[in-house]
Amino acid sequence: MTTSVTDQIWAVMAPIYDKMLELPFIRELQDGTLPKEVFARFVVQDTLYLEDYGRALALLGSRLGDQEGLMFFAEATTRVINVEREMHGTFLGELGITPEQMAQAEKIPSVAAYTSWVKQAVGMGRAHEGLGAVLPCFWVYRDVGRELARRGGSPDPVYQRWIDKYSGEAFGASATAAIELAGRVGAGLDERGRAEMVKAAHLATRYEWMLWSAVYEDERWPV
Repeated sequence: MTTSVTDQIWAVMAPIYDKMLELPFIRELQDGTLPKEVFARFVVQDTLYLEDYGRALALLGSRLGDQEGLMFFAEATTRVINVEREMHGTFLGELGITPEQMAQAEKIPSVAAYTSWVKQAVGMGRAHEGLGAVLPCFWVYRDVGRELARRGGSPDPVYQRWIDKYSGEAFGASATAAIELAGRVGAGLDERGRAEMVKAAHLATRYEWMLWSAVYEDERWPV
């Protein structure tokens, strides 16, 4: 029996996901000790990331050649642009980051590399490679949110709202739909196509780890 492409993807994601849960950013967010300046760096970088991610989702929907996929990514793009922006906007205000400061913010190296690669995969790779590239963002945030909620959440109300967002039913349903879409697309691929999709998802998961690690370490451009 052939292993499904989503099972293959999870097989390469799981070891990285386990290491994500060990990151200081995640551990301290859960126990409430994460410094607010670190979380502020994350929110700024995640906002910059989502601007590009939303565009990638819109493009991917048009490239899949599948009405169901088009509808899913059209809705996902709207969610990223509206819902995520609203949440991040609230966090930015609470963390004292002004619109002027946000306008001057630039991507750190890890985020610049991640977003550039996602756009390249979606725009220049085959459609299933683009789908593999955007999938871990859904999958990782859903599972991290659920795991942190299972562990009891965070005593810090700001961090608890972040956990609530990604452990909630709405985001969970969206992530599950993305995984199911990937499974349907993968079922129609040959062995090479499935391998390309898995490879893209593997690299995207590595970049997800790098994002959380980089904001905690205050990564900056060397010059």
